[in-house]
Amino acid sequence: MYSELGQVYLAQRVFDKMPQRDQISWNSLITGYLRVGEIELAHGLFNEIPERDLVSCNAMIDGYGKSGKCELAEEVFRTMHHKDVVTWTSMISGYVCNHHPKEALGLFREMLNQGIRPDAPALVSVLSAIADLGFVEEGKWVHTYISTNKIKLSSGFIASALIDMYAKCHEALEVFLDMSRKEIKPDEITFLGLLSACNHGGLVIRFSALARHSNVAIGEVLPKAINLAPEDSSCYILLSNLYAKVGRWDDVGKVRLMMNQRGVQKIPGSSSVLVNGTVHEFLVGKEMNVKHSVERKAKKKLTYSLLSEKMALAFGLINRSKGAPIHIVKNLRICHDCHSFIKLVSGVYNCRIVVRDQNRFHQFENGSCSCKDFW
Repeated sequence: MYSELGQVYLAQRVFDKMPQRDQISWNSLITGYLRVGEIELAHGLFNEIPERDLVSCNAMIDGYGKSGKCELAEEVFRTMHHKDVVTWTSMISGYVCNHHPKEALGLFREMLNQGIRPDAPALVSVLSAIADLGFVEEGKWVHTYISTNKIKLSSGFIASALIDMYAKCHEALEVFLDMSRKEIKPDEITFLGLLSACNHGGLVIRFSALARHSNVAIGEVLPKAINLAPEDSSCYILLSNLYAKVGRWDDVGKVRLMMNQRGVQKIPGSSSVLVNGTVHEFLVGKEMNVKHSVERKAKKKLTYSLLSEKMALAFGLINRSKGAPIHIVKNLRICHDCHSFIKLVSGVYNCRIVVRDQNRFHQFENGSCSCKDFW
């Protein structure tokens, strides 16, 4: 009970006082630690457990993968004698989260060879891996598998993953039209996925024309999409950007008004960088402590022109050890400008820069990024 409520330290006290501990009590405490992000404590408990069963192993694979410890997840996976669909899915997802798309795709093929039917999360993960690789033929193979096995796209998540994959391979709009021809009605989640992809690829105007041609009422569907997460400012921003790109400025104003009426505020960007064992956080619009004296006017201009990831990067460059990589964590999706800037810095300073944003890991090196400029 305490673990499910997030009171994991109270759960630990109860656990310590138990004269006898069964498998359920061990698994519950491990899962509780993982739920609150205490990966090291979960790791220690996992090493002490008398018998590792399917539940504890699956939980640790998932936890290791989400915390960037993909090697430990792989170690647990390879030592398991019995694996279920959750085991395979967790490992595939771990590879994707840590930007090992080739390994994720290879494991998916191995999963099918073992006769394991993939669930929706496995399909979404492998489509994400294929999108990272840009292997459109592999994507079509997975799409064929989905169709052959009559896996419904109406769930929304698989359809959105397919569209995202095809978008990164520059074929998203064709998939959208194919869905329309097959009379598969796109839901709000699918629309958000397609819009996000088209917004990134500069295809919003073409999408709008195709949507009208397909008798899809964007003005009706997108507000419904916002209601999927009415407190999430990113949905409003996406819709506002869409309207702005097609010149519907009245609708831009309506979206902004809706945000104000609902009390939704845009989340301020923040970035954290690890330097010499200490985490330093930078907020957009906040001044950096600079050593050089500058005029007040110039300082003000500097403050408002720098985004949080640029400030974190500058601090990391100034204070890093020679040859050491720079690790930055950002709470929002990295913007195009900062992404291009960090690519440039990685090439000029010949350093490896790892950025974890809201969507994925970005590994910058030698002037390029592991995401291939699509995230």
